[in-house]
Amino acid sequence: MKFSPEALKGYEARARYKVYHHLGRFSQDVEDVVQETMKRFLQAAGKDRIRNPQKAGSFLSGICNNIVQEYRRKQLRNTLPEEPAPAAVPAVPPAAEGLELVDLVAAIIEQLPARDGEMLRSYYLEEKTTEEVCIAVGITQDQFRVALFRAKARFRKIFPGP
Repeated sequence: MKFSPEALKGYEARARYKVYHHLGRFSQDVEDVVQETMKRFLQAAGKDRIRNPQKAGSFLSGICNNIVQEYRRKQLRNTLPEEPAPAAVPAVPPAAEGLELVDLVAAIIEQLPARDGEMLRSYYLEEKTTEEVCIAVGITQDQFRVALFRAKARFRKIFPGP
């Protein structure tokens, strides 16, 4: 498949715009990613791998997405892991902190609607199975996942977590 020079310039401009969007305008590697995209695009066109020539732009976009993802994976591999911050000395002894947390969770569960509190207490604190919780609360297994999600969301609204 052959493309006119004007069409190739248009495709290159589209690829550059897409790379700018994903990597940022001031990334040092924009030109490298654009060149690699065009290289793979032209190789695929030369081997007639573009099934639908009317959708060559979409094909180019897919190639560009793949190269951007490869670039990001490479960047993640090349970054050095940061040294962990030294552990902070807790102001409260761990045993006392656990008791305060238990009291706080119990108080929050009391503020929730009865069904939500019962579901969270049974499932997480008493470690009952989903079947046991469904029977105790009076819902079906299909409703359990959604009801649990909503109960956790209501709990998080009240909980003064990190």
